[in-house]
Amino acid sequence: MSTPDGFWSLLSLTGAPLLQLLALVVAGIVLYRVRILDEPMVDRLARLVISVTLPCLILATIVTRFRPYDAGFAGWYALPLAAVGMVVAAAGVASVMGRWIVPAPRRPAFRVVCSFHNAGYLNIPIVAAIYAHGQGHGDAEGMLVLLFLFILGISPMMWSLGVRWLRADGGPPSVNRGWRVKQILSPPFVANVLAVALCLLNWPSRVRPDTLAQVLAPIRWTGDCTIPLIMLTLGGILAGLRSAQRPPMRSLVAAGGFRFVVMPLLGLAVLGGLLAHGWLPKGYAVILFLQTMMPTATGMAVAARRYGSAETSEYVNGMVFVLYLAALVVIPFWLMVWGGLFGFAVPSGS
Repeated sequence: MSTPDGFWSLLSLTGAPLLQLLALVVAGIVLYRVRILDEPMVDRLARLVISVTLPCLILATIVTRFRPYDAGFAGWYALPLAAVGMVVAAAGVASVMGRWIVPAPRRPAFRVVCSFHNAGYLNIPIVAAIYAHGQGHGDAEGMLVLLFLFILGISPMMWSLGVRWLRADGGPPSVNRGWRVKQILSPPFVANVLAVALCLLNWPSRVRPDTLAQVLAPIRWTGDCTIPLIMLTLGGILAGLRSAQRPPMRSLVAAGGFRFVVMPLLGLAVLGGLLAHGWLPKGYAVILFLQTMMPTATGMAVAARRYGSAETSEYVNGMVFVLYLAALVVIPFWLMVWGGLFGFAVPSGS
């Protein structure tokens, strides 16, 4: 296990990158307030990220770096399986809490808020910042590969079970019938599956590295736009959420306590134990712990507006807005705790 970082190095490592990302979020909020961005444009930016730049980033990163038969990626399938397990466990806990805390019509939406966290939007720039070249803590692209493997497990569940639960209280009739395969097969999920399949077939290893780099260059350039676009879009989304429409305080406390206290504490205990016994590679543990502290996926706010009733949309939007405000404090705190206990340095081959 690598030596934990000191307080000041942790403050610099986690604080500076998060402040930089926050500056982009604030820029998105300001652009929305001065009406350079508006709601249709934010939707188009989100669509651009989801449909173009993020799939390009996933495809280029995985094809370039993922080698499933190498020792460094041994047991890689544990990451998508862990994503499924995390969603199932969270949904179970939320269902139990909802019976005591949330009115019956809002329970499916409460389950969505607790179960489907932001697996990519916030994690991608945080991982890229912490493991940037020159930080000395590991390889950013390699860590992003692990992150995308986790997303491979959560993405189809978000757009199948998540949408199904949002429809439970009766959404618009035109969109409230049946399962939408098109939503499950989102562009990031398709890019993930395609890239992993190519690597399982060992295709990238059969191509000369310089040829592979040339083929992937336009895809990589497009993918490089993802992080700034993600943060500007997130700012626009948060600015567009109507903060005056607060959900009940009991729902906020329950969801926030579960997502920001219970999950990270369980992550520290379980992942710390696995690391101590050498049963989990350090890089895998870092990615999994990052997932435990995240707020609800912004995509669920969009999905609630599309598939749920007006009341469900207001409930989810209010929850998302407040949870993201809390996350600005919670995420740096838990990153500092993890860094103090275990450090972020990832040994080669981990």
